[in-house]
Amino acid sequence: LVPGHAYTIGELLERMIARSDNDAAGMLAEQVDVNIEATLNEMGVPLVISNNQVWLTVKSYASMFRILYNSTYLEPKWSSAGLELLSRSVYSQGLMAGVPKGTIIAHKFGERAFAQDHQLHDCGIVYQPKTPYLLCVMTRGKNFDGLAKVIRGISEIVYKNVSAQ
Repeated sequence: LVPGHAYTIGELLERMIARSDNDAAGMLAEQVDVNIEATLNEMGVPLVISNNQVWLTVKSYASMFRILYNSTYLEPKWSSAGLELLSRSVYSQGLMAGVPKGTIIAHKFGERAFAQDHQLHDCGIVYQPKTPYLLCVMTRGKNFDGLAKVIRGISEIVYKNVSAQ
């Protein structure tokens, strides 16, 4: 993002979702009056709050995709729009790397770096031609490249097994 430049809500949403841009998320939060914790509670997606940090469990993270896929919180057109936006994610080293090229995945990745510890997460719906499935992988370790390889490997194994059914 360029300081002093004006962005539309759509541009900020695209950056926040497709690029996992926390600056865009912050700018959106300044413009839109929404209580994220209350909304997630309303959706039945609990947050874990510990030491001034907010966390989602794998189950909670996956629940958001299930809710979008089944349109149980938003109207179907808005759920579809959300999934379409999630399918534009630019991150290709995790779930996407483990499936055949061209496979659509509506997913969200996130990364965090601490002093000795890194986290890399990738969660989404893989639109396997016979049967879409939900896969969420959260990793923790010493470097992002190794964590991405773990996610890619799990994604590849799951895709092969689902395809063989």
